[in-house]
Amino acid sequence: MIFEVEDCAVASPATVSRLGVVWIPPEALGFLAFPMTWLCMYVPKECPEELKDLLKKLIVDNLGEAILTVRRDCKEGGITSADNNLATSLCRLLESLFVPERGLLPVLENGELNFGIESIVELFKRWFLFSLVWSVGGNLVDASKETFSEFVREKLGSIMRFPNAGNVYDYCVDIESKEFRLWEEITPKFVYDKTQPYSSILVPTKDTVRFSYLTEAFTSVNRGTLLVGESGTGKSVIMVDCLNNLAEPGTFLTRTVPGNLIPFTINFSAQTSSPRTQEMLELRFEKKRKGVMGAPVNRKLVCFIDDCNMPAREEYGAQPPIELLRMIIDTLEHYRKHGGLYDRKKLDYYQIVDMVVVSACGPPGGGRNFVTARYFRHFSMLTVDAPSRSVLGVIFFSVLDGHLGMFPTEIKALAKTTVDSSIDIYTRISEEMLPTPAKSHYTFNLRDLSKVFQGVLSLKVNNCPDVKTFLRVWCHENQRVFQDRLIDNEDKDQFQRWVCPHACAC
Repeated sequence: MIFEVEDCAVASPATVSRLGVVWIPPEALGFLAFPMTWLCMYVPKECPEELKDLLKKLIVDNLGEAILTVRRDCKEGGITSADNNLATSLCRLLESLFVPERGLLPVLENGELNFGIESIVELFKRWFLFSLVWSVGGNLVDASKETFSEFVREKLGSIMRFPNAGNVYDYCVDIESKEFRLWEEITPKFVYDKTQPYSSILVPTKDTVRFSYLTEAFTSVNRGTLLVGESGTGKSVIMVDCLNNLAEPGTFLTRTVPGNLIPFTINFSAQTSSPRTQEMLELRFEKKRKGVMGAPVNRKLVCFIDDCNMPAREEYGAQPPIELLRMIIDTLEHYRKHGGLYDRKKLDYYQIVDMVVVSACGPPGGGRNFVTARYFRHFSMLTVDAPSRSVLGVIFFSVLDGHLGMFPTEIKALAKTTVDSSIDIYTRISEEMLPTPAKSHYTFNLRDLSKVFQGVLSLKVNNCPDVKTFLRVWCHENQRVFQDRLIDNEDKDQFQRWVCPHACAC
């Protein structure tokens, strides 16, 4: 038997000696071990040798310097990645180029190209840079993305140059035209639906589009995606919306999807147990044959684990629900087709086929725990930063303007001013009223700003005859969400001085 452990923090010297532990540091293995194996085993046989050689040269020449730049000059989000994880993510994102629905494999059928080799080489170079940006640099915080963007433009410009406008994170690759393309160009237009619950409204922006695009790309090659970000940044909404769209056949962003996914969500908490997690998983499985369970024929299960770092740690630091999932993903990742579980009553082992696990979590702290890197290594990590002020304005204006469509003209004209004023108040209270030992609950995030608009959107046209009524509702919602959490008169008076000028301006 071979035991793989992350460390020996809870092992005595006797335990170590009896197990015969052999320590292999990551530096001894190297981050190129998996890419070299991937080139031999997972690149389609239809791909000509000259293109395989091109991929190998691009990886060997540039991956090491890119990882060094991340470790030396950049800062990752709440979860730190391992070098091997970044290399694996790069290979998986490159592999998604060969998914049949993307239309490249028919071009490479029998190793023959239907158009010039120069054209396909240009596509490979662009896709490599795109994959490098979102695998090695996908887990960086917003400030470090500028640093990594400069590295790609300066050091890797000889491979293929990105357009001059913006940074390298602003572009995707159009498979048909084989050119870089702005994310804004493939962002669908938002149409307000008054019958849709507020909690399920998602206004498409370049951020939501690119995270959805990457989630779909990784899922297509059975690779999990981990979205990391603070509360209120929309991680769960982005993931759920993406998976629901992939569950229906049709056009998803830039390509046609078969709609063969069956998504389901498991929300973790501090009380989540391993038996309960297994029970929720087994409810989704279909018996295929003896000892094998999984998705229905020609379908794929996608399990979304929300708040995956919430389960409490046991005496020796492990989290049983996480270890259960890790055992499943370990085998899924190893065989690429089937993992497995043990029946808790009969103790029989059964294989699980056709399932992918995706996750979302916040940085450790505030009830969230550190999770073993042996679990996170199976995911491609993407940091979801708080949206900028301009993006917040687009999101909330789109929703509020749609809701006020049937209101009197003078009330509808207040949509833009109301959004700007709400963002101003949220920014000031989150920056100036910071938590202290006596006011430890003074923690405000984007979810609070969203609650203000949720309250305003509950206003019906029949109950709002004039501007004064609308402004009273808006002031009330700000007081309900923000002022009611303030504990002394001085803070409350200060908040009133922020709200009143905005109300008068409206």
